[in-house]
Amino acid sequence: MKSDISDESKLTKYPVLDEIEVPDNILENWQVTADLLASVANVPAALIMRVHASDVEVFVASRGIENLYPRGEKTPLDTGLYCETVMNTQHKLLVPNALEDPAWDHNPDMKLGMISYCGLPLTWPSGELFGTLCILDKQKNVFANKTQPLMERLRDSIQLSLASLYETSLARMQRDEAEREKQVSETQLRAFYELDLVGLAITSPNKGWIRTNDCLCKMLGYSEEELRTMTWTQLTHPDDLPADTEQFDQLLAGKIEGYSLEKRFISRNGEIVYTQLVVRCVRRNNTEVDYVVSMVEDISDRKQIEAELAGYRNHLEELVEARTRELEEANNKLRELDRLKSMFIASMSHELRTPLNSIIGFTGMTLQGLSGDLNDEQRDNLSRVYKAGQHLLSLITDVIDIAKIEAGRIAMTVESFSLAALVEDAVNTMKPQLTGKGLSCVLDIPAEIQMNTDRKRLLQCLLNLLSNAVKFTEAGQVKLIVREKNGIVTLAVSDTGIGIAAEDMPRLFEAFERLDTHLRLKAGGTGLGLYLTKKLASQVLKGDVSVESQLGEGSTFTLSIPKEIPALHNGASN
Repeated sequence: MKSDISDESKLTKYPVLDEIEVPDNILENWQVTADLLASVANVPAALIMRVHASDVEVFVASRGIENLYPRGEKTPLDTGLYCETVMNTQHKLLVPNALEDPAWDHNPDMKLGMISYCGLPLTWPSGELFGTLCILDKQKNVFANKTQPLMERLRDSIQLSLASLYETSLARMQRDEAEREKQVSETQLRAFYELDLVGLAITSPNKGWIRTNDCLCKMLGYSEEELRTMTWTQLTHPDDLPADTEQFDQLLAGKIEGYSLEKRFISRNGEIVYTQLVVRCVRRNNTEVDYVVSMVEDISDRKQIEAELAGYRNHLEELVEARTRELEEANNKLRELDRLKSMFIASMSHELRTPLNSIIGFTGMTLQGLSGDLNDEQRDNLSRVYKAGQHLLSLITDVIDIAKIEAGRIAMTVESFSLAALVEDAVNTMKPQLTGKGLSCVLDIPAEIQMNTDRKRLLQCLLNLLSNAVKFTEAGQVKLIVREKNGIVTLAVSDTGIGIAAEDMPRLFEAFERLDTHLRLKAGGTGLGLYLTKKLASQVLKGDVSVESQLGEGSTFTLSIPKEIPALHNGASN
């Protein structure tokens, strides 16, 4: 309580205890003290001042005609009163003659003619200020002889009264606070007991119901009066009774102070109520059980949900098992399809390319005149057969390569070679097409770049990009720019051809996709070139292909690949 009193005074100039009232009997004693002091000191005014939050009050004043300070008069603080200095310093103040003292010759008491002053501080036992005990005179006075010792003794007497008053008030406030806390606790307990959230009960050591709340009565279907004629064992499910009574007996024996368990009650209409039971006991003199407090939570809904979840879980396990079987069957089918694809690739490679190579070879020999002279019509027909065979062989090779890539079975051979030499081979291969269309080929290759990757697949990609540029360029040039930075080599093939529309860009690298242009029939092709290049670049050469194009101005296809691929990639590509 002392700390509470102090906290309330923090916002005032002085720490005060305004809430403590001074009873009449003490005021009467203080009045006698003031009168005695004024008489002995032979002064017009002896005062007991009490300080408040914003002013100081004449609390007790000596009775006499010359005393100009009426009891109850209040003066605001910070006005320069004598007693303010006493309270500020907590020490005695003696002013023999304010007229001769520049520090006091303008203080408010001068208006009343009080030019001399002697005052002592008064404090509560806890250190807070009560005020001052003081005497004032209209003439110069040093308050010598017995006056100051008498003031000190009277001050001590007043301090004793303040100490007694403080202790009495403190005890009363503590009692009041305890009573308030008790009332709040009882109110809270009553409100909790009446809540319709959980069942609450007080039972006897003989298992009888003493008191129950409405929630428990509704849960069991009985009124409180009916429950008082029964025991809780009568309403407990037979299968749960042994576990409950065993715990209850241990509680009565003092082995435990409480317990918790799930328990089923049987309601009035015969329905089973699933509950979570929490039990605690209150003992008499810390030994014998006086009564038992129980909290009963209805968990029937939770139990129903748990049962439904268990059913869902079991059903889900059955679905997972069935789905696992389906996936296993699907995997077996996929493995069979993979085996058939491998057989198809091998068959295509042997059964189609072998006779086709023979056709192309013998046709070429015949065109060379090794089988005799040919007339113009025969030579034209055989040339058509030769070109168609070459086109068909290229198509079959592309299809087989794509099948191998998608099956993860394409062979990959890493070797060291000169990039300039590979570019030269590619350009030489494309010279007939470049010359046939009157296109120039511009090369921009830096100093020797030594590659360590799959030469065959890199050459295949570069040829596809050069061929694509030549097909769709009617005039101008094809340019190849090679750069190397941080281990990444880029080969950019640019042309001055017809370009690609923005809406056609997403379809550019799809299989069998040929864009609709006026050169479509003349350019020919199967629509597999760029698709295969993209696949080879990403899955074999570990790089990528990108494109930039402006319709009517040309395109630039950029192949970006690492300069070196570790030798461990030799063999089938994954």
